[in-house]
Amino acid sequence: MGVVFFDSIVYVNICRILVFAPVTIQSVKVQIDDVYLGEAKQSAGPLYVLEWEPFHYIGGLHNIMVQAVVSYKFYYICRL
Repeated sequence: MGVVFFDSIVYVNICRILVFAPVTIQSVKVQIDDVYLGEAKQSAGPLYVLEWEPFHYIGGLHNIMVQAVVSYKFYYICRL
């Protein structure tokens, strides 16, 4: 596994999210600081990706919310 230096993170415009669920995942939605960024697309297996602009989040602390909808009745929310 490679090493990622913190300084290089601002140049990576793909947000990578691992989502695991015991049932089929319908959608994965992402918010940062209560701003909806969009729906992540499944890349391979549990890996979902979403384009973003990391330089908007260089300073301070930020709240990330990932919502994984597994059916029309149930969903999981993870706040980081």
